[in-house]
Amino acid sequence: MTIDDYDQHEEVANPKPLLTIKAIEYLYDNHYGLKDKNCSMTDLCNHLEVNDRIVRLIIQYLTLKTPIIIGSTNTGYFIPSNEEEVEIGNRMLKARAISALTRLRANGFINMNWVYTTMSEIKEKYPIHPEGQINSKGEIESYINKKRLLVEQDK
Repeated sequence: MTIDDYDQHEEVANPKPLLTIKAIEYLYDNHYGLKDKNCSMTDLCNHLEVNDRIVRLIIQYLTLKTPIIIGSTNTGYFIPSNEEEVEIGNRMLKARAISALTRLRANGFINMNWVYTTMSEIKEKYPIHPEGQINSKGEIESYINKKRLLVEQDK
């Protein structure tokens, strides 16, 4: 699979539907709930038979365009099973954002007011998913089944 398998006209690359379903199913079946060892980038690349750039696009797509919550820690990706795990899964993202902003400031970037404007734009463009974020087993199974039916109907 190459980058050509994605719609590059969207701001968020749109992976082929079956690949998206395969990623959700793999994470759900093997990495539902926080564990000592979550799904590493290498594991997901091997399972989906794509490179790490494509996996990052898939994770971005799942996070921004589906109601599935994808958490990450220093041991990899997982689907949180409760609110506490959602918070844990978001800590790494928050730490990365703080680190990037700190480095930007240290590099001499003086006017940081753009951060507030950008955050407002992000909140408008990517509100909490209209279907509501989901992380319960029943909701995820239902979502996967609905998506699989849609893909099969399009064939």
